[in-house]
Amino acid sequence: MNTISTYVNDRVHLHCGRSPKRNPSLQVFVAAYLLLEGVLGIDTAVKAAAATGTSRDAVRAALILLQNGDENLAADVLQGRESLSRAADKVRGHVKLVEAFKSATPDDRIAFARAIGPTELFEAAIEPAL
Repeated sequence: MNTISTYVNDRVHLHCGRSPKRNPSLQVFVAAYLLLEGVLGIDTAVKAAAATGTSRDAVRAALILLQNGDENLAADVLQGRESLSRAADKVRGHVKLVEAFKSATPDDRIAFARAIGPTELFEAAIEPAL
């Protein structure tokens, strides 16, 4: 018995003493969290990727998922039912639309409603949500 064995939790080891598998999706979500919160001075996707051992593109995809706010889709990615890139592609347009709406001025919103038409806007955006 070595001196460090008293500090190692035996429950961490799975089947036949092997360590548990790492979850790359979890690493990417941790990187996105570090970037969003600015932890340790991380202010770019490159720094977040370097800190967690992931890729810059994966961090950007995780940011898109977190900005979308769909917890079920994020859970599917973490559990391996959906790939990160495919999930980000599904919601990328939604995130861009919401960001554009939030940054639009009232005059921009009125011009948008006039260009689309109120009935089209209601039928396409509001009615399906009801």
